[in-house]
Amino acid sequence: MSQNLIELQDIVKSFEDNSVLNGINLSIKKGETTSIIGKSGGGKSVLLKHIIGLLQHDSGNILFEGRPLSKMKKAERGELKDRFSYMFQGSALFDSMTVFENIALPLKEKRSKMKKSRIREKVRDQLEQLDLGSIGKQYPSQLSGGMKKRVALARALVTDPEIVLFDEPTTGLDPIRKNAVHSMISDYQKKYGFTAVVVSHEIPDIFYISHRIAMLYEGRIIFQGTPEEIYAADNRDVQAFIRGMESRHDELTGLPPRSQGQRRYQEEVARLRQEDAFCVVMLAIESPDQTDREIKYWADQNAMQNFAARMKKHLRVTDICSRYGLNKIMLMLPNTNFEQAHNICEKLAEDMRCSNDGENPFASNSPCFTVTAGISEANAERSLEQVIMDAENSRDTFYEFQMR
Repeated sequence: MSQNLIELQDIVKSFEDNSVLNGINLSIKKGETTSIIGKSGGGKSVLLKHIIGLLQHDSGNILFEGRPLSKMKKAERGELKDRFSYMFQGSALFDSMTVFENIALPLKEKRSKMKKSRIREKVRDQLEQLDLGSIGKQYPSQLSGGMKKRVALARALVTDPEIVLFDEPTTGLDPIRKNAVHSMISDYQKKYGFTAVVVSHEIPDIFYISHRIAMLYEGRIIFQGTPEEIYAADNRDVQAFIRGMESRHDELTGLPPRSQGQRRYQEEVARLRQEDAFCVVMLAIESPDQTDREIKYWADQNAMQNFAARMKKHLRVTDICSRYGLNKIMLMLPNTNFEQAHNICEKLAEDMRCSNDGENPFASNSPCFTVTAGISEANAERSLEQVIMDAENSRDTFYEFQMR
């Protein structure tokens, strides 16, 4: 189990007569992604600024690795600050600086004076790591919105931080770009192992990349737990907020969101007699190997959208499907055993291949995506988590398709 890296204990903050934080208690675990959700204007960004030290609390304690910040000497606080990085809303790149200069800026501002030759080397390495090597001399005005996000992430990571804070990283983006940025954050968090804290209002999308969720309500944290646990929380304010923010259909795929799929599973289980069963299929879109991550992140989301649209045309009336993750779809097949489910998957893949109207779906100028399917039988005694784990462990190639 991950240990607590940061702990906030009874943190209070007011601005004149406006009380914003009313006794915050929050634990952030090392090496995980913790997302903070809550109403707009409810203090999420204020909370984030307390974690990084941009704001000072009126009372309470902040602990790093068990040590109170208030008991650290000035030099220790400076060293601690160097372990943090921050990705601002809207990327916050400087228009008068090139991409290279924007990424180099945190290194030039570090307390320890780094030689210019070392700064150039670090920036070049970071550009290569994020596949940005070809745009170092360009200016932010010459970049797409998605590329700006990647440059902002490169700037946040160039100092090799242990903790990266993301303040509403997908504000104002369309569904494809929003999901691409989430995928990018998740990808690099796994690659570098940093601790991520994300302030977001994107529900349920942010749940797909989070290890833990904290909900801020009226100046207090009223829930901390996993994305699975938040849906089962018995707090009325938590449930009202989630259901109010979550639309009936996922923006990217048009499918019902994960929570609706979970509810439909419980409904199907409740209808079963002791000897009955039905099948759950977990579908996952696997990306082709790409040398250019700019292609990868956007192509992945287009592929998810494309596949979901094709699949919906060929489902049976009784089939139930929902989006279950960044690249996953859960399909429930009522009154269907394992062999029947396997046959249905084969028929579905064949129907989708035939829907290309005789055209070659594997043109050489676009990547081919692989869809894997894992099948598991559900019954009254098995939880959804058990069924999904079994399905995930049995995944095999289901279908291949090409973007157009």
